Parts: sequence; C-alpha cells; structure tokens
Amino acid sequence: MPHPKLKPGQVETEGFLKSLAINDIRKLQKSYPSMKTSLEVLTFLEKHCKQALTAMLATKRFLYTGMSGKWPGKGKLISLARSRDNRKPVDTEKPIQEFVDNILRTQGFRALRSNSKFVTSDSDQADTYGDIYLVFPIDGFDYTWSRKNDDWVIDDDDVEEWTPDLKNFNRAINVFGKKIKAFLQTVEKKPNHRIPKQYITLLQKIGLICFGRMEWVYSIPVNEKPWAGLSWFRYAKKVQECLALYDQYIQENPKLALITSNERKAIDQAIKQASDLKVWGENCREVEEIYRTHLEAAIRTGFEIWIHGSYLLIRDTSEGHGRSIEIPKPHDLLIWLLYKYIS
Repeated sequence: MPHPKLKPGQVETEGFLKSLAINDIRKLQKSYPSMKTSLEVLTFLEKHCKQALTAMLATKRFLYTGMSGKWPGKGKLISLARSRDNRKPVDTEKPIQEFVDNILRTQGFRALRSNSKFVTSDSDQADTYGDIYLVFPIDGFDYTWSRKNDDWVIDDDDVEEWTPDLKNFNRAINVFGKKIKAFLQTVEKKPNHRIPKQYITLLQKIGLICFGRMEWVYSIPVNEKPWAGLSWFRYAKKVQECLALYDQYIQENPKLALITSNERKAIDQAIKQASDLKVWGENCREVEEIYRTHLEAAIRTGFEIWIHGSYLLIRDTSEGHGRSIEIPKPHDLLIWLLYKYIS
C-alpha cells in the first residue's frame, strides 16, 4: 500500500500525521526502517476505520483490549481479526448470557455478549486481561455499551434487573388457580361424579403449576442455577403449554369451562408480558441504560464496549501505553505515531 505523498515543511491537515512537520517525518524515516510500514498501516486505518477514528480524535482516547492465552495473532505486532459468533463467557454463566442476548436482540442490538470483542478506553482495565492491544474497528461494525457498567459482568443478582413487573401475571394466574382448586375440592366430595378423568388430570397439572409454580423450575441440573429471570420466563412458557391443552379440551366440552372469556384473555395478556422477550426488553429497566449509538460518549465513559465486526489489533509495546514515548525505538515507532496523532 503506497504511503501519502508529502511536501517538505508541509503539515498534513487531513491525514494521520497532521500534527507532525514533514521534515521531522523524513528524519524519522532515515533513522527507522519501519517508517514506511508504519505509514502504510496508518493509511489503512484512515481509509477503513473512519468511524472509530473520528470518535477517538474527538475524545483523544484509544480503544484497548487485553489478550492472553493462545489466539491466531499472538506474538504479532499487527493483526486483522473478527469477533467470534460463539464467544464463551468467562465471568458470566452461559444461560444468563443467552438470556440477555435474546432480550437485546429483540430490541435491535447486533453486538451481543456472545458475538463481540470487549474493548475499553481505560488501558488499566484492559491491562488486567493480558497483553494490551490498540483496537481499531473497521467501518461497518456494531457496538453496544452501558452507562452504568464499567466491567459488564452479569450475574444472578443482575438478572433481576432484566425482569419486568409481574404483578398482572400473578393476579391472572392466581384467579385461574383458585377456581381450579375449588373445582377439584368439589369433585373430591362427589365420588360418583361424571367428570372425565383426563380433564381432572389436566386441571391438577395446571393447579400444581399455578400454586407450586416455582417447584418445577428448580428441577434443573446441579451445574446450573435457577436464576430469577430465567425461571419466570420458563414458568410462563409452561403455563402457556398447559393452557393450550385446556383450550383444546374446553372447545370440545364448553360446559366444563372454569373461567370466563374475559378472564381467559387477561391470562393471555399476562402471559405475553411474562413470556415475550420483546415485551421484556421494552419494559426492562436495564435496557434503558444500554445503547448502540453515540460511540464518542461510550469512549468517554471508559466503560466496556462490545464490538461486533472486523478490527485491526496493534500491540501496544510502549511503557505507559504511549504516554512516556519521547524518542521511539524501531518497534515503538507505529505506537509513537499513533499517540502523536491522537494528541
């Protein structure tokens, strides 16, 4: 890739080297063989990373990530990469990650916990995760960030913040459950009743769910936990399945209906609120603090940002992450130019 043509004494106002006098660049180029490579990389960034660079220039901050363990670009100064679509969570349980991702997906978010690279403008935070790299997202990327979470680990306590108000749900289900209970108690007192056994069994199943509703949810493998939000969602789905069987039976035997059509509609509305992830997202307090726009604001917070898409990684080989570079060594030249540019 050819580097920009520069005239002696000129200061480039549009490009990466706008803060450097051209004579200074030429002196550097004689001293450091890597100068041409550095210029090529800078030109690539300017051409393909305009969205992120504009935000970095406005905030005078870079995006960083900490890298450890084995990965394809390990040991390289510069590497191209793309966020994985099946990221394995480290500090957040996988069922919670899937739950949160599904809610965010209904609200139009594309950068999710499971498919994103985690970055931050706080180099100290990135440093806790391994070797520090500067991250330059390539144009066309998506991102997600929160105003209230600096290091966005979601645990079982946090899931409660993702759970909407379920008062209507409880009220509607309890009305049905109490009528089932009263009906079954009446049937028990009449040994010679003609109520079909199939119908009684169905009502007992629904009644058990309505009154002992959380018991079945906790029948989860030992290696999982019954998180509140997941439990409510699963419970609502279970009630929905039982009601479908009830509706089918009542359609054939309308005289055995226990609730009015209006009461039945109220249950449907309550179930939709409690089982529709889109409705959860629309009423979720946590989602109100999550954004997929305003990259400059995200960078200024110093909080974690999820990046979905391709990006260029440049190893920050400097001490103090560019702040202490005065006379660059050959391998620090690119980093020196980048920090000179951003300042």
